[in-house]
Amino acid sequence: MYYSYEITTTQQCNMACTYCFEGEELKDKTKQLNEKDIIRSVYDMLNDKEFMKDYTGITLNMWGGESTLNKEMIINLIQEFANYNIDFFFYTNGYNALDIATIIYKSKELLDNYEKRLRFQISFDGMNNDLERVDHAGNGTSKRILKNIDYFKKEFPEIAFTLKSTLMINELYNLVDHWYYWKDLIEKYPEFSWSPTLEYTQQYDISKEQLDKITDQFLKIAKLDIQYYKNNSRYVWGWFEHKDKSLCSAGINISNVDLEGNVTMCHGALYSTKKDDLILGNIKDTNIIQKIKTNKYYTQEIFTMSDHCKNCVATVCYQCPTVNHELNGKFYEPKVDLCDVYQSFGKISRTVQKYLTKG
Repeated sequence: MYYSYEITTTQQCNMACTYCFEGEELKDKTKQLNEKDIIRSVYDMLNDKEFMKDYTGITLNMWGGESTLNKEMIINLIQEFANYNIDFFFYTNGYNALDIATIIYKSKELLDNYEKRLRFQISFDGMNNDLERVDHAGNGTSKRILKNIDYFKKEFPEIAFTLKSTLMINELYNLVDHWYYWKDLIEKYPEFSWSPTLEYTQQYDISKEQLDKITDQFLKIAKLDIQYYKNNSRYVWGWFEHKDKSLCSAGINISNVDLEGNVTMCHGALYSTKKDDLILGNIKDTNIIQKIKTNKYYTQEIFTMSDHCKNCVATVCYQCPTVNHELNGKFYEPKVDLCDVYQSFGKISRTVQKYLTKG
């Protein structure tokens, strides 16, 4: 298992998504993380036998803004840690193919097994990515991003690129339309999968009528995916792959560094109104690794499932410790407003899996 160390390379972005929660911070071009502090903190992790006893290496997760805009820092980090058990993961919008290509070409020069040590996750949200993921002129970006993906697949077939989708709750009312849209994408790019995150940062009040509409959509895509699975040995809606829910490991196997050098339990903590409560320390602290190891989030006591969740029928559930903390001050006290949605799908998914298992 690798420890995930998220690095905020920049807060600048080359897109202007309508739902972006980073807001005015994206306009601040003066903030810059001290590269030497990052390098020292990574070496501190590598050299701390107690810290590394549970890990075989470290993954540096590049976060933004649009992380690849600071390609100079990224290339310097790749060069610095080329000979260590360190991989590199990029959260990216995939908008600027040149920046991504530059990082890959330099990695080829610097890294042994570069094709196994680089991974790119491209955000591609909703049924129609053009409606919400727009450029600074308000134009949709889907055409450009899909064109870039075609380029990446042709130029760098050895590199792992994945698509990451987030759905708003109201988009579940048209889930069948989403299913057909993503079926076409998956058939063009078989290595991609569609297991979207359901937007969970807001509080929802879902009526019985709304839940019935969502459940109806779940039932319809279940029928579609049963047939698709029989023909292709895979699902379109990746939620059917989940056998049981799992907990987020933020603060346990992952931490994040912001542009001031503050270390938090994950990048989600950067946008919390209670961020100050979630700062473990600063990478300039000489004992920052000790603080990460011994913080209250890192202890296994917190990494337990609430009694509310132990016997839940859901197979997919997006519980965010940061969001839960912001709402009620407890990391693993569940946010229950979406429970009916997850449970509704869980019942259907378990039935689908039993049916396909029996043949």
